Amino acid sequence: MDTLNKSNLPFAAVNQVGVVVADLDKALEYYKTLGIGPFIPRWRPPCDDIRQGGKQVDLPVKLMFTQFNNIEMELIQPIGAGLHMEFLKQTGGGIHHLGFWVDDLEKTLNALEKKGIKPIQVGRRKVGGGFALLDTVKICGILFEIGQGPPMPNTDK
Repeated sequence: MDTLNKSNLPFAAVNQVGVVVADLDKALEYYKTLGIGPFIPRWRPPCDDIRQGGKQVDLPVKLMFTQFNNIEMELIQPIGAGLHMEFLKQTGGGIHHLGFWVDDLEKTLNALEKKGIKPIQVGRRKVGGGFALLDTVKICGILFEIGQGPPMPNTDK
């Protein structure tokens, strides 16, 4: 069996756990009773171009986030047809993906594709960055997501 060079793969540390829920308000209230939160919307701009199978698609979801030390928890309520709604219908909800942050989305996607790991959905922002859901569920039992935030504004002026 080949030994993978982990230095060029983004899976050394989990940065996010994405959880699909049927009702975001009920989920937020329940997590609050457990002392988990506060949940806030993400500051990053949404993706301008989301593609699945080469076709542009919408991402009809409501999102809220909280932090557990270095791990972000993303609550996802599907509000229309798409991957998240399919997951909700098949499973009733639960952990949808593990997220891993990368410095360069395109470079990482290219390296993963050379290893046979392909994206099933990719979102890009005009300002830079984005995300990719990877086709890992058949082997790993869960989707992996890689994400790159947009560049931070230069405040050295």
